[in-house]
Amino acid sequence: MNRELVIESSLEKGDFRRLTYWNMFGRNRLVPVIFAVFFIAGMLLIFLGGSNVQLKVGGLFAAVSPLIALIMVEFNIWTVSRRGNIEERTYGRYTISDIGIRADADYLEDPLIYNWRNIESVYENRYFYVIFINRIQTITIRKTDINDDQEKRLRAYLREYIRKDRNHLNG
Repeated sequence: MNRELVIESSLEKGDFRRLTYWNMFGRNRLVPVIFAVFFIAGMLLIFLGGSNVQLKVGGLFAAVSPLIALIMVEFNIWTVSRRGNIEERTYGRYTISDIGIRADADYLEDPLIYNWRNIESVYENRYFYVIFINRIQTITIRKTDINDDQEKRLRAYLREYIRKDRNHLNG
């Protein structure tokens, strides 16, 4: 029996922003806490700093640092979006088997093959399956690009081959 599963997927306009914010706030729940701590600490320094200008300036920097971080993220998203056709630049044909995941794309000379033991982790959110090859590189599969049978088979592969502590599938 051939268990291979072939999925074609690409990001659409708006997906890069969705993925960026999910990666920043959804995958790592500590980031919003850090942002809140900086903001609250900054406000405390501003209001409780008395006449100490250095404390007030330090507090101002701490309080606005989350906003500055978000502006930098938005600038990065804008820069990526300006490069044009995101669908074409992110298209991938993924062949999933007992060996691992083979990624083919027009922009690749040769396919990339990722053995299951080398895949770092997998996450699922409302819109995507995000398979981390390493801390930065991902294979992203849009849920709208797969049918129910493909999704069932993909989930079976991911559950079978990704360690439980690195498998963050819903349900």
